Amino acid sequence: MKVSLKSALMGLVLLVLLLGLVPTGILLDRRLTAALEEGVRDDLRTAPLVLADRWQNQASARMMHSREMAIDPDLVAAMTRSDTVSVLLRAEEIATAFPGESAVVIGPDGVPWMGPDVEATVVDSTRAGAMPVLAMESEEHGLGTISLAPVVADGGWMGAVGVWVPMTEDEAARLSVLTRSDVLLMAPDEELAAYTGRAEPAMGLFGLLAQQPVTDDVREFELDGDRYLVANAHVPGGARVSFVRALSEELAVVPTLRAVGAGVFGLALVVALAVGVWFATRLAEPVGSLAGAASRISQGDFDAPVGRSAVDEVDKVAEAFEVMRDALAVRIKELAEANQALEDRQERLSMLQAELVQRDRLSAASRLLAQLAHEVRNPVASVRNCLEVLRRRVEGDEEASELADLAIDELL
Repeated sequence: MKVSLKSALMGLVLLVLLLGLVPTGILLDRRLTAALEEGVRDDLRTAPLVLADRWQNQASARMMHSREMAIDPDLVAAMTRSDTVSVLLRAEEIATAFPGESAVVIGPDGVPWMGPDVEATVVDSTRAGAMPVLAMESEEHGLGTISLAPVVADGGWMGAVGVWVPMTEDEAARLSVLTRSDVLLMAPDEELAAYTGRAEPAMGLFGLLAQQPVTDDVREFELDGDRYLVANAHVPGGARVSFVRALSEELAVVPTLRAVGAGVFGLALVVALAVGVWFATRLAEPVGSLAGAASRISQGDFDAPVGRSAVDEVDKVAEAFEVMRDALAVRIKELAEANQALEDRQERLSMLQAELVQRDRLSAASRLLAQLAHEVRNPVASVRNCLEVLRRRVEGDEEASELADLAIDELL
């Protein structure tokens, strides 16, 4: 099966494009997916750092609020008088200056006057002069952050005051915004406190994470066919914060990018084919012109034009073809002139041959006549001699002599 040069070039261009673009597209798709997953992992690796920084800032602020309450003169005086009502009123009044925080008051005996129940170890650390800030869970108040500061009067411990901040959906939502991930808050007793993601996988993820130890690595889980990347962190008090990213959501942009890539691939293919067609046409035209010129030369036409090309190699071929054509025309012309000269010589030779044949014929005739004359002359000479003898014998007879003379004259 024969294929034109233009079709072969277009097929070659298409093959090169497919061999170049298809593997490139597949490789880019895989690298894009891997890059997106790695980006999610990087974000999740920084999430515990964001939590730690936020916790440190909040702990410092709440410790300062607790300290401000603990050194308030009115509150200290009320604690000294054991005026519970005044203490509670003043503590609430001070706490209202701190949005989102509520007052916590621990009496001298370690029993809470206001706020959630506090473990004895935390009260003891406060009694020792510490100002703890930690997450804890209360049956009445749920999961939250508590900060305490000791109230000291006349060198003695009068109790402790501080603030309580619930760790609710709002706090989880703030962490979610900061870390760009869904946040799951788990109480120290491994109860689900809050989750900012979709409700469907919440319990399933909670069950999976509750069984896993807290590590510094980003871990991958699969639930109901969906893949999740999770980073875990603990806050003081034992509460766990899990940062969750659903890969199905993170990679949701991939089909769109694939569609865009396919569009770009198609556009690039069309443009490349158009350029390939133009290039193939430009390259095939001079070659076609050479073929046409060769065909016309085979018919004896040496004036057929030869197209030139911008491609150096093809142009050199066209130039060499023109030189060959011109040289061939000169050689054919010389051959024609030589043939004509040969025909003229052949004609002259034929004429000379005819003349020689004619001369040979005349010579042969002359020789034949000479032979005939010789053959005839001898008998005639004999007859003449006889007539001479006869005329001498009849000299006396006038009539016989006259006849003899007449016969001799006829033989002369």
